[in-house]
Amino acid sequence: MDSDLERLFYSNIAPSEHQETILLQSISSLDGSMAQIDDELALARRALEELSFQKSILRETRNACVCIMSPLRRLPVDLWIEIMKFAVWSSTTPPRPHVYFPSSSRWSTDVSSILPRSGSLSHVSFADLAEELRNWPESRQLSVLTRVCKGWQSLLLSTGVFWCSLELHVYANDRGLDEFAPRLERWFKRSGGLPWSLKLISSRRHLHAPRFASFIGRNSFKWKSLKFYMQDLDVLGPLFYLGEAGTRKGNGSLVTPKQESCARPWSQLEVFWLDGWATGGAKVKPWSRLNDTLRHPGAPLRIPRVLYMHGAMPSLTSLILDMPCQKVSKWSWVPWVQIADLDLKTGDSYQDIVTILSNCSDALITCSVVFASPREPPPIAIVPDALPPHHPSHDTFDDSETDTSDDEDDPFIEPGNGYDDSEDLGDNGSVMGSLEVVAGNSSGLDNNQKDFHIRLTGLKELTLKKITYVGPLLSRLTLPSIRRLVIMVSPVTEPEPYLGETFIDFLDRSSPSAASISGPLARDGTHDMARRYSVTNGPPLTYLNLCFENTRFRRMEAPLITDVEYLQIFERVEKLRTLHLKDYSTRAMFLEKLNGRGLLPRLTTISFVVDAITERMVPGRFDDFVRTRSDTFRMKAKEVVRPVYD
Repeated sequence: MDSDLERLFYSNIAPSEHQETILLQSISSLDGSMAQIDDELALARRALEELSFQKSILRETRNACVCIMSPLRRLPVDLWIEIMKFAVWSSTTPPRPHVYFPSSSRWSTDVSSILPRSGSLSHVSFADLAEELRNWPESRQLSVLTRVCKGWQSLLLSTGVFWCSLELHVYANDRGLDEFAPRLERWFKRSGGLPWSLKLISSRRHLHAPRFASFIGRNSFKWKSLKFYMQDLDVLGPLFYLGEAGTRKGNGSLVTPKQESCARPWSQLEVFWLDGWATGGAKVKPWSRLNDTLRHPGAPLRIPRVLYMHGAMPSLTSLILDMPCQKVSKWSWVPWVQIADLDLKTGDSYQDIVTILSNCSDALITCSVVFASPREPPPIAIVPDALPPHHPSHDTFDDSETDTSDDEDDPFIEPGNGYDDSEDLGDNGSVMGSLEVVAGNSSGLDNNQKDFHIRLTGLKELTLKKITYVGPLLSRLTLPSIRRLVIMVSPVTEPEPYLGETFIDFLDRSSPSAASISGPLARDGTHDMARRYSVTNGPPLTYLNLCFENTRFRRMEAPLITDVEYLQIFERVEKLRTLHLKDYSTRAMFLEKLNGRGLLPRLTTISFVVDAITERMVPGRFDDFVRTRSDTFRMKAKEVVRPVYD
C-alpha cells in the first residue's frame, strides 16, 4: 500500500480523489475474499454436521452393543427379584424401631416406612388407578416398575412375594369395603402359594360388609397377618359366634365347652390385631350379626355367652387387641401358651388380666396391658407371702421412714367387694384358670393359689398402664429375663402400702440366682426371708419407668416408697441405663446417696417428676446428682489410657 495511504490510517486528513479510488478498489477486493471464505465456512459447517450425525449414530450403535454385552443381561431371575425387592421396599425415610423387613416373619407395632409395597392392578381405568394410589399408599413403586417394560411387568406379576402383603387405607368418603373385596382377592391371588398379610386402616364406619367378611373367612388358611384398625368391628361379626360359657367342677377347675369343628382353620395366621370399638351390646352380644349357635329364632338371648372364633389358630404368636368394651379373658380359642407378643387394651378386670398372664408361657417376650377402669374399687395390694415384718430403718434418713408395723386389723377391702364377674362366668362367679386374686389378706386364697407364682422366663418387656394396684401382681411375678419395665399406676386409686417391699421382693425373686430355684424351695417362706435380707444383682433390667400418678394432690404422711427402699431397689438394678420416675410423695433424699455408694453405674438417662411445690429441696438434689454424675463421667474419661502405636 502507498505510503501516502498509510498516513491516512494515523491521521484525520481527508483523502484525495486518487486515494479514494485506490481505497474503493481495496474494499471491493476484500469483499470478494470474505465472500469466498464464507462459502468455504458453509461447506465446512455442513461437513461438520454430517460428521457429528455420523458420530452420534456410531455412539448409539456402540452403546447398544455395550448393553448387549452387559452382565445385567446374564443375571438370573432370582437375583433380579432381589433387586426389585430393594427398589420396592426402599424408602428415603429412615426406618423406625421394630419395623417389618421382607426377610422377617413378624410385623411391628409401628406403621413402618419399610413395608411390602403394592402395585397397580392391570386392565383398570385411570380413575381406578388414581384411587388405588390414594387408598393403597404402597402401590406407587410397583405401579411404576410394571410400566418400565414388558419384561419387568411379566417378572413382577409372576413373582408372588410382591403381592402377598398389602396396606389398605379407607377414608370416610371412599367406597365401602365390599367394593374392595373382589379387587383384593384378585390382588392376593398373584401371590401364588405364599401366605397373605393385610393391614386395613379405615376411618369410615362400616356396619355391614358381607362380601369383605366372606373374603376374609373363606381364605382363612392363607392368612399370615391380619391387622384391622377400624371405628367399629361389626363387619367382622360373621367370623365369630356366641357359645356357652365354661362351668366349674367341684374342685374349682374351669371346664370350657368344646368348640365347633374347625371347618376353616387359620393354620398360618401368626399376627392378629383388632383395634376398634364394637357397637353391639358389649356385655352380652359383643358384635352384631353374630351366629348364636344356642339360640333359636325369636327366642330370648340366654346368658352367659362367650365369644368364639370360627376355626383355630395353631400358629398365632402375636396378639394385639385394642377393644375397650370387650372382655377377652374367656376367649379360650386364643392359644395363650404360644403367644410371644401380647398387647391388650380391653375391658377385662384386674383379676382377668392376672388370669391371662397365668395362662401364658415362657414363649412370651413382650407384653403390654392397659387396665380397664373398674366399676367398683379393685382389691388393694396383697402382702408377699414371706414378707418379714417391717421395722423403722436405722439408715441416715431419720425423717424419711415411718413405722408401719403390722396390725391385727387389716385395712384392706373385705373379700368379695371387688370387681364382680358373675354375670360373665356363671352362677359361681369364679375366676377362670388356676389363679384368683381377691381383696384383703391372703386368707382368701386356697393352699394351691397361695403357692402359685406367675413365672415367665422369656419375658423381656413388660408394660402395665393404668394399673389399679401393683402389689398383687408383682407379688406373684417372676421375670428373670426382664429388660424393660414400665408401670403406670391409675391416678384414681389410693396409694397402696408395702409397695416398696413388694417391688424389692420382686427384684430379688427375678434375679438370675434366685430365679433358678423352682419347685417347693421357691415357695418356702424361710428361703424367701433369707433371700429378702440378702442383696442380689437383680434381673438384667436396663429400662425402668415408674409413674405413680395416684400420689398427686394427696397429702401423705409417709412416702409411697421410702428413700431406703429406693436405695435397695437401685442396688438390685446395676445394669439400668434409663430411669424415669414420677413420684409426688418422695423427698428424693436417696439422690444424695446414689453417687456416694456407686449405684447405677451405667445410668445414662434419667427424668424425675416430683411435687416441687411442697418439696422445694428436691430440684436442688436432682441438679446436684446430675452435676456430680456428669463430673464423675468426665473425670473417668480423662483417666482412660489411650493405646500407643509404634
